[in-house]
Amino acid sequence: MIPAYTRGAHGKRLQASAGQAMIEFVVGLVAILAIAGLLFQLAQFARRHTLAMIEARERAGQAAMDDIYRLTLPGPKYIGDWQEGPDGIRYSADDTPTSANPGIVRDPFVKHVDPARLDAWVGENPISLLNTGPVLSNFAFVHGRAEAEPVPVLPVVRHLLYNKEVIDVEFNTWLVWTKGLGE
Repeated sequence: MIPAYTRGAHGKRLQASAGQAMIEFVVGLVAILAIAGLLFQLAQFARRHTLAMIEARERAGQAAMDDIYRLTLPGPKYIGDWQEGPDGIRYSADDTPTSANPGIVRDPFVKHVDPARLDAWVGENPISLLNTGPVLSNFAFVHGRAEAEPVPVLPVVRHLLYNKEVIDVEFNTWLVWTKGLGE
């Protein structure tokens, strides 16, 4: 049998390795399948997250339109940053929020208004209350929360990225109680 030869970049004769094309094809195929698996996993997660978001916003929307204001305790938090939990991964379920100064929310409203004068015209209005009470509770937020069915992690994703069996999906949202705006 005569060995197969090819010409290299500099015109030198090179002996072709038997099966090299097959190995490159298999490696490429595995890489393409891994990327397809990752994209499929991402699509599953995005779908469940979207469904949870829709359900949470629907619940908050219903609470916003209720005739009676229902405060959900512990209430909204003005989050400044997150402290990493034991797993060492930022923005995961075991992290804890750290509070920030809610005056950042209050100051742009109050600096344009004289709360005492406004209170004389419209007693107990929300802007004047911002100057005295807890900032976030004065906005009359209502809460919507939903949990979606956990997303099973595909084996390719489990081995390459995320070594867990499932991804839990939860969504929280806060809206303003709109029935109280006209009062």
